[in-house]
Amino acid sequence: MIEYTEYIKENVSIIDIVERAGINLKHNKACCPFHHEKTPSFSVHPKKNIFKCFGCGIGGDVIEFTRMFYNTDFIGAVKILNTEFNLGIEFNKKVSIKPAEKEKYIEKGLNRVINKIYVRRFKSVEMALIAYYRRLHQIIIYYIPPHNMSLCKFKSEYIQALKDIDRIEYYCDIMLYGDFEEKKRLVETEEVKKIERKYSTKQ
Repeated sequence: MIEYTEYIKENVSIIDIVERAGINLKHNKACCPFHHEKTPSFSVHPKKNIFKCFGCGIGGDVIEFTRMFYNTDFIGAVKILNTEFNLGIEFNKKVSIKPAEKEKYIEKGLNRVINKIYVRRFKSVEMALIAYYRRLHQIIIYYIPPHNMSLCKFKSEYIQALKDIDRIEYYCDIMLYGDFEEKKRLVETEEVKKIERKYSTKQ
């Protein structure tokens, strides 16, 4: 069954499967279908064909989304996608892989192994940034001033959170969508190291 993974990911769009699940995307964002929220924190990345929720931290490819949304296992998700998108996969037929294709799969397998070496470090930073982003959002909601309040009376915590939240969301995007070198540069910055130390234990 595992040999169908790349074929499925190449032929099924994350946007298509999310919208077929009844989720209304606006600018590739929506409220997360896996936890209750009022402010959209669920996003899809069409180019990389993945999804991520900055609220609850889950993410993955089209197979993982299908598995979670329909509460099934890997095989069940593959069968659902095969039916929904007419992929033509015959589960009782042995797949014949040409030598050139075999080399491609081996290379992809090696790349996956290499990526797993770094995934723990990146995951720790990603979850810490998400926790900090959520904290900033809570501060903004808590201290949001009345419409008629003078700017000079705004709480300092509110003003600082407004200054920080867009930058932290940008950092989250790098950890989700960036390449290896972009993530590596980010996790080595002093600012992100401090955030990780403070928030990585709060998951």
